[in-house]
Amino acid sequence: MTATTILYDKVIFTKHPEGKKGACISKDDYVQLRESILTVLEQTDRITLPELIDIIQRNLPLDGHANIAWRILVVKLDLEAKGLIRSVPNRLDRYMVHLKLNRRELRRLKAA
Repeated sequence: MTATTILYDKVIFTKHPEGKKGACISKDDYVQLRESILTVLEQTDRITLPELIDIIQRNLPLDGHANIAWRILVVKLDLEAKGLIRSVPNRLDRYMVHLKLNRRELRRLKAA
């Protein structure tokens, strides 16, 4: 086993909803943030990205990581690309987007 193989075992290459190149993130961080995002979205009907980042930063301190907001954004984009969550435009404010859980996809994922 080479050092490169070990490195690839500990990271996840994320997807982007627009087909752009995703990012590389630690597998442990990804799993932790993914569960946090899905839990917050299960508890609320809609939430904005800044609200989501604020809640996760307060409740899930990732030790040693300076840029938690970037990691949350990367995982959020990956979940959008996989169809687990979606961005819903706000009819009253065109600059605001709410995040919403795609419950059908989440049920399908849990059943698999």
